[in-house]
Amino acid sequence: MLNTDEKIAKFFFAFGLLLALGAMVLGPLDIRSWSIACGVTASFVALAGMFFALQSWNEPDEVFIEQPEMAVTIKEQALPEVQQSPVESKKASNEEKPPIT
Repeated sequence: MLNTDEKIAKFFFAFGLLLALGAMVLGPLDIRSWSIACGVTASFVALAGMFFALQSWNEPDEVFIEQPEMAVTIKEQALPEVQQSPVESKKASNEEKPPIT
């Protein structure tokens, strides 16, 4: 079906172009009734050609790739890291070392 719509759109484009050129030639020759008729018909043919061209437009849909979830939870993001005071860090370092004999 899309291939048919594309062919119809191309036909309407060519036919509308010929009608528009005919209107441009007939206008200066003082054949106004035929010039106006060709111009109006070219406008309607152009609209129909645009309709079929949009119907045949086939563009692939965007594929959304899911991003992996972060290992950090919301609770961890909300709480700042607690820093140890210098006294607590000295106590922790003294506990880890064996006593000197």
